[in-house]
Amino acid sequence: MIQLTYSTYWTIRKGLTAILFLVMLSGCEPHDTSKNSPTSGSLILYVDETYVELIRPLADSFTTSYAPAMSIDIKTLQARDAVEELINQHLADTSLSNTAAAVGIIIGRELLEDERRIIGERNLNQRLLEIPLAWDGLALVVPNESPLKETTVAQLREALITEDRRANVLQEGSGNEQLRFVFTSPNSSSYGYVREHLLKGDEPASPARWLGTADSAIDQIANGEGIGLMAWYRAHQDSVRLRTLKVGYADSTGIINPPVRVHTVSLVMDKYPMKLHVVGYSLAGTKSPANGFLSWLASSDIAQQQMAKKGLEPENVRFTLIPSQ
Repeated sequence: MIQLTYSTYWTIRKGLTAILFLVMLSGCEPHDTSKNSPTSGSLILYVDETYVELIRPLADSFTTSYAPAMSIDIKTLQARDAVEELINQHLADTSLSNTAAAVGIIIGRELLEDERRIIGERNLNQRLLEIPLAWDGLALVVPNESPLKETTVAQLREALITEDRRANVLQEGSGNEQLRFVFTSPNSSSYGYVREHLLKGDEPASPARWLGTADSAIDQIANGEGIGLMAWYRAHQDSVRLRTLKVGYADSTGIINPPVRVHTVSLVMDKYPMKLHVVGYSLAGTKSPANGFLSWLASSDIAQQQMAKKGLEPENVRFTLIPSQ
């Protein structure tokens, strides 16, 4: 057993953060609330459905305590759809940048190769703000009564490309039952990670099923309709019906790392091989409400520690691992 505790890193960081935000809040002149700044104006924030219930109260905390002149309109979208909105709304907006609503997104992965290419082709690289917030894990989710216990990244990759896949492809000796993978959406963060990192841009072989939302995917998995590939943050909230498989891997030196279950501890210790990066993006500029809120999420002890309490590995909180007595 091990216990996670916050290190003294935050006693230093907290002071620096407070100073930076005091400067940002005070400014040289009183705010014109009709114009955008890091603490005033309007922000439309598209949030990956997996994390929307985490972000809503943090947005309320930010506007109440630091930015009472800012409004944040949170909308729920899958990752791919959110990236499209970010690009399209920026290109379509012909109004003044200091008065138009800023647009930002929070998704559970980094931008994919084709998304970065589109941003580059439209000469938006210099405007792109990329603000890492936390780490999650891609979980293999099964009903509690499933005979499957563990697998490896290599076995998972093989199972994803196998047409007539059976349980023993994922775990030797687990039987000949046919397997189906369940994804929340073809536009989800987890599916984007699978395609980019496990399938090198290809689609998984059939049978596979895509559902509209994480809740519908959870129900399908719990009913034995397939093995879920989804963010651990959402999956572990339904531990009464579901559990996750341990996953092992061979690193770049060929060393075999034994299977571990995705958890805050295995994420922090870099023992779990399939990590999802929760990242905020905006094209609205450094003086925008988008940058103000996303930067606060990344640097505030309030926001970062809340992410840790909910099970994520925060980007800017360091942990000390102490054996429990």
